[in-house]
Amino acid sequence: LVGSEMCIRDSINAEYGVNFHKSGNIFGAFESMNLLANIQANSIWSVSAGGRSVFMVPRITDKIGHNRIRKEFGISCDEPPLDLQGHWKVFKEIYEGYSGAKDWYNEVLVFTNEWFKHSNDAKWLKFQLYICKLCWFQSRLLRDAIEFGLLWSSFGNEMSSRNLRPRPYLVETLKQLLSIANGVGVSFKPAVDETTLPVACIQDAYLNCYNLKTYIPTIMQPCKLQTDVTKSYYSLALPYSALI
Repeated sequence: LVGSEMCIRDSINAEYGVNFHKSGNIFGAFESMNLLANIQANSIWSVSAGGRSVFMVPRITDKIGHNRIRKEFGISCDEPPLDLQGHWKVFKEIYEGYSGAKDWYNEVLVFTNEWFKHSNDAKWLKFQLYICKLCWFQSRLLRDAIEFGLLWSSFGNEMSSRNLRPRPYLVETLKQLLSIANGVGVSFKPAVDETTLPVACIQDAYLNCYNLKTYIPTIMQPCKLQTDVTKSYYSLALPYSALI
């Protein structure tokens, strides 16, 4: 089974990951509560099958190698990806053009509107209670953001008193690292199975068509410290959105 990555689009149409749901997780809990409470709200999220924030560890910017896989798999990008955010699109098109690749897809079980038309029926209270508990659990990111915001304000005052003016990028990176250490923020780990993306065919393409010889084609996928792994990696070149 395949996991799903939740993304948010900014004002310049760039998408950033904000959460990764493993197989069996439920997303859309807050939108469900809006239905139960008759609240009209527009969602700002989008969901991608598998991991969207995935990237190859070794450099894949060689134009000759990229031209080989472009011709072999019908990739639309004329130039190799210059940043890590561009890897996902190339990986996606390699899978789509890979002959003999096994089916790789995401199945979503949808709770239709009928599930939310019984808000005043006592028989449905257990379902509604489950949604409420799920919302409370998933709201940890926002609740931690409030607490962290108060602590960060004190930290900011201390920096001002010492006449320290760190660059905004450095400040946002520090925030995200603290979020990762708290088990809320998303970092990365090597992909060792196909729950996040079709690893086998992508690695085969870079080994045997692109001719990646010096390094192992290690692909990184989203994960959460404490929940999924005890050690993880954070890339300064692929900022994962920190809602704090």
